[in-house]
Order: sequence, then C-alpha cells, then structure tokens
Amino acid sequence: MPASRAARRVHRGGDARSRAVRRAAFVLAAVAAVLAGCKSTPEAEAPPQLGARLRQVAFSTVDGLVSFAPYSGGIVIMAMVMNTPAGTSRLAIHENPICTSPNGFAAGPPLRIPGTSEPAMILVASGGDNSRSTQTVRLPGLTIDALRGRSVVIHAGPDGSLDAEPGVRNNRIACGVIEAMQPLF
Repeated sequence: MPASRAARRVHRGGDARSRAVRRAAFVLAAVAAVLAGCKSTPEAEAPPQLGARLRQVAFSTVDGLVSFAPYSGGIVIMAMVMNTPAGTSRLAIHENPICTSPNGFAAGPPLRIPGTSEPAMILVASGGDNSRSTQTVRLPGLTIDALRGRSVVIHAGPDGSLDAEPGVRNNRIACGVIEAMQPLF
C-alpha cells in the first residue's frame, strides 16, 4: 500500500486496533447510559407479610406453614398443614408468641375475636398421616395488627378445650409464632 494511502487511513480514524478500542468505549458508554436510565423508581414499601412456620408439639409429626393477609373486614388465613390426624382439626390463634413448652402450654389461651367470646379459629380437614391439607379461609373481625406477637396452634379434633395446663397432656399438636415473613413474590 502506498504511503499516502496509509497516512490517509491513520488520519481518518487510525488503525484497526484503535478503532476497536473506540468502538468498545462507545458501547460501554451506551450500556452505562441505558442502565442509568433504567434505574427503578423507589416503590412504596409493602408491609411485611405475616406467617408462622408450624412445628410439632409433644410427639406429633405435624408441620406446615400458615400465612395471613388482610381483607376488608378481617383477615384471610392460608394454611398448608401436613401429617395431621385423619378428620378435622382446629387452627386457633393464641395470645402468646411462645411455642417452646412440650405440650404447647406456653402459647397461652386462644385469642378472642374483639366484641365476642368466640376464639379466633378455623377448621382444617385432613386425610390423615402423610397427607397435606391446604385451606384458605376468611376470618372476620380481626386485623393483621392484632396478630402481631401471637402464635397459631393446631388442635387435634373438631371440638374440645382450647386451653392447656403446664405438664398436662392436651390436644395441641403443632405451634408456630406469627412473625413477619419475606414475601414469596
């Protein structure tokens, strides 16, 4: 190639290596500009979801997960419970956020729905051992704030006392402390 043509090429943009460097710098600058423009706007922070991880009480094998969501006039309880006895059990919200006693006594008495003498409770049906029951139920009269600092207890059977005494066998078969949970989505 004649010297004058090479000189013109260098003058018009330099050799291939310097063009590649300039091209790469341009691409990086463009990507940085796009990313800066895509910076998300701060969203309103959603309140944390409440839920409880159920753990066995005494010698039961019950476990599961219970979550709570507000609706106009009450709460929605979404429960997935495994290994409950065949038939109907009760899921009740209890006063204390403690599930450490061997018979579930530390959870305290059941929470009463404000303005009534009714316990905050739903029924959960099950096919028996090694089965899973998933249920979503509305419970009017409670707020999400009323659940903070409480526990949820599964009681065997559709009826009977929801109370317990220390060291005395009762129908409490699972317990979980209601606390903030990270949303799944």
